[in-house]
Amino acid sequence: MGEASKSAFVPLALRVIRGFSTCEGQGVVVGLRGSSVRSKGAFSCSGAGALPGSATSALASLLREREAEGHRDHAVVLELGGGEPGGDLRWVGEAISWLGRHGRRGIVRTDRVLPRAVVEAARDAGAAVVLRVASLDPSVQSALLGPAADSAPRLLLGAQHLRAQGVPVAVLIAPLLPVLHRDAELEGLARSIAAADLEHVAFAVGGWSLERHRALAAVLPSSDVAGIARAFRVYEPGDVVGRVRLGAREATLLHRHAVRVAHGVSLTVGGCGCDAQCTLAPSSAAPSSATPFQSLLAPDLFGSLTG
Repeated sequence: MGEASKSAFVPLALRVIRGFSTCEGQGVVVGLRGSSVRSKGAFSCSGAGALPGSATSALASLLREREAEGHRDHAVVLELGGGEPGGDLRWVGEAISWLGRHGRRGIVRTDRVLPRAVVEAARDAGAAVVLRVASLDPSVQSALLGPAADSAPRLLLGAQHLRAQGVPVAVLIAPLLPVLHRDAELEGLARSIAAADLEHVAFAVGGWSLERHRALAAVLPSSDVAGIARAFRVYEPGDVVGRVRLGAREATLLHRHAVRVAHGVSLTVGGCGCDAQCTLAPSSAAPSSATPFQSLLAPDLFGSLTG
């Protein structure tokens, strides 16, 4: 019987969502594979610093595979979302600390208020946090991001604690949708972000799916739900399979309008434009204090090939 089974733990199911280019190299977005059946004690911290079969081993395995394929991921985005209310996030702190010890910068993208242990790990490792917000209306926020998502006011309040701990914070407004994100909604979001003393914001245009359509139908007027579908040229929702993207022109106009609204309240939009949020990277740390990038491959594995 393996150690994970003996300790009532199962391996954390992480997956690579996508790789991307950063201002200084390469990065990768990592997320959970989805909800799975696991024991009640599955992510509780006990004993030694690393969890048996935990985020650290799963993360090391993923990054080692990518490194063997030629990738050097200096930035790792931990994408949190789609979980169940009350789900344990303490594994995120373990992952952030491990990344810092191995010379990689962590970025946590979340729609949930982070527990103290994760905040402290982010502070100590120089990680950044990106809060995902879709609407000031808690019911719409839940419909778009899932039942585990915290409300926008609660997330922005949590941002104050993050800033007080020295953790850099940005806000990602997503999914950005036509009809839903009219002037009043966008202005309310932008002003709330500015009132929380946050500066950096980004936008991501969302798509249409039957699942999202049904979730919004439970919380929005039918005219708005139908209007959103029509903006995606969906007229018979029940006949559409999969996700539908907004037309390129419409998506560009929607994004540009959101940017203008944000600029109107003096928010900085987009930063460098990559998933690594390079504008939030620590700039005052002395080079000697930063942990250099550490390869996860066996030492000198390819030494004979490089001469």
